[in-house]
Amino acid sequence: MTRRFGVYCSSGEEAYRGDFSEVPEPYRSRLIEAIDEWGDVMQGWGLNELIYSLMCWHEKKVFECARCDSSRPEPGVCADCGRTLEPSPRYPKSDKISRLLMCVGSINRISEEKI
Repeated sequence: MTRRFGVYCSSGEEAYRGDFSEVPEPYRSRLIEAIDEWGDVMQGWGLNELIYSLMCWHEKKVFECARCDSSRPEPGVCADCGRTLEPSPRYPKSDKISRLLMCVGSINRISEEKI
């Protein structure tokens, strides 16, 4: 059985619909667990804060060397060639999750359907 979630703004506009498969583990499990526990009782700012706090992974960066293809979690220089490491997203970006985060301030309802 697949679970599909709908996240809605106060205007009634849908900010997200899906199974959160765009969210990497273990963040996905934590998000769904929090929705199971709190989604039906939280509204307004509490719901906004819940979703925003569980999406911290979206902005995580890794620092990479374009020349050597090496990476590390902190900024600095490449240990192999001395070139400055460039930031890049640690996890692939998703348009659906970006939209959800863009609307996070006005989220007021989550629904769930089982398919």
